[in-house]
Amino acid sequence: MKPRHTVKHQVYTPGVDSHNAPVDAWAEPTLVQVYAWAPTSMTQNVDGNRRPVVADVDLLVPVGVCGAPRDRWTLLGKVFEQVGDFEDYTTGPWPGSPGGRIRLKRVKG
Repeated sequence: MKPRHTVKHQVYTPGVDSHNAPVDAWAEPTLVQVYAWAPTSMTQNVDGNRRPVVADVDLLVPVGVCGAPRDRWTLLGKVFEQVGDFEDYTTGPWPGSPGGRIRLKRVKG
């Protein structure tokens, strides 16, 4: 099976600011070929005056593509953050392993 889609991947690379305080930062995006992605859930939470929408997506990737927690992935112009470690699917008993799964989350609002 060949990857069908191209997404952007940004590796989480925390740093420090001019006051030596920790800051979140990400590397420049690289283009990555993936098989597909599919929503696993979408919820709307009410938190005071905030109504954030949380979208969870599974990203299915070929062998050689992986990520780490807090990495950013851009799918169709929407930025998601990786939740948890890369899930390796190459250790199964069948030939032609698909690669793996990366769980993503996007909070808007």
